[in-house]
Amino acid sequence: MGVTEAFSPVAIEPAARLLLACTLRSPASDARGIEALAGAVADWDAFLVSADQCLAIPFVHRHLPAFDRFLPAAARLRLRQLHTAGTANNLQLAALLTRLHDQWFARRAIRYAAVKGAALAQRFYGDVAARTSRDLDLLVDPAACPATIRYLVDAGFRPCRGFELPADRAKWERYIAAMCDLNREISLRSPAGDLVDVHTSLDLTGGDFPTRHLLSRVETVPIFGKPIPALSTADLFVYLCYHHSRHNWTRLHWVADIGQVTAAPGFDAAAVRAVARRSGMEGLVEECQAMLGLLNAATRGEAPAGRGLAATMARQCLAHLAPGAESPLLAYHHRIDDSGFRWRHWFSLTAEEWRHRRGLVRKLRTVLRSSTPSWESYKALPLPKGLRWLYMPLRTGTHLVRHTPLRRLTRRKGSAAAQPSSDATIAPDTRG
Repeated sequence: MGVTEAFSPVAIEPAARLLLACTLRSPASDARGIEALAGAVADWDAFLVSADQCLAIPFVHRHLPAFDRFLPAAARLRLRQLHTAGTANNLQLAALLTRLHDQWFARRAIRYAAVKGAALAQRFYGDVAARTSRDLDLLVDPAACPATIRYLVDAGFRPCRGFELPADRAKWERYIAAMCDLNREISLRSPAGDLVDVHTSLDLTGGDFPTRHLLSRVETVPIFGKPIPALSTADLFVYLCYHHSRHNWTRLHWVADIGQVTAAPGFDAAAVRAVARRSGMEGLVEECQAMLGLLNAATRGEAPAGRGLAATMARQCLAHLAPGAESPLLAYHHRIDDSGFRWRHWFSLTAEEWRHRRGLVRKLRTVLRSSTPSWESYKALPLPKGLRWLYMPLRTGTHLVRHTPLRRLTRRKGSAAAQPSSDATIAPDTRG
């Protein structure tokens, strides 16, 4: 969610060091190292809250034999309950994935790939329950996106996170087509409440990870006996570096992913470098790997120093292990109505995307990413595809009015009676 300010902790709390040791492949991760760190933890209830928030419960549970003697009975019970609930959720998501594979994608010969989640856990951790998964991410051939969304809706899935459909079912086909045309990611809830994100692209601009190339190189992962297509190891690793760094390493399973994939028998460093070079992310991939070394040192209490990207990302991770830390995503939602924050966030995110890429064309795409038509504009004013270019000047004007001093000027001139902006409110669809 954008680069946070540099954070250099004076000391790293024992609980944070233990969480890192449980997560990383480090010398501190052996039984003796875990036991030594656990002996210094004072508040196990707070430790479990942090482990749960950082999605590290499977890693902590895996090392339970090494520190079980330090755990109060209530904390031990709570850890096992959290682990059981997480395992059940992972299994449910994996079962949903295999059903969609059998009943839709394979039956229709639709090209797709499972991204992260169950496929990553099974392939690189050895079990779908060994890494926390909160949703199901699917990369789908853009040409098949409208049919896929319609299939899911007809099967009882509810579009969510701003993707609601109008009450008039006769308009659904048109809305779904526009939804797929204007968005790179569409969220739905299954009848059981599972979150499914259907992607037609994995990056903000659509140019760094071309979907057709990713889907042409998929590899299969066996899940419950089904051959599930997943991103190739090289493609996945570069994407993980991109995705996890954008979210400031606020979750420890993202840190674990880098180490697990790097240590996999099929990891080909040369192939990863080639993919990173094609995506303009060679520097980012190198820094993500270097970050692991800094976090390993942090398990010994050595705070990462320096201005480099690896040190910055390591500090970001440690900052979010501190008690009461607020993730950038929550901060974004809490302050979204603050126009000053929105502008700072946009510039911060753009600067981060700019720094992570090599090549002028790629860098310029990051600056221009907000100049495209938006789904919010369509919901407010549903235009046919040939007229959607009008959303671009309308969107620019709307943002200028909402997030600059023009907002105060329009209010003084009687904006109390003005219509809300297209990006703020969903107006009713009055077209037939």
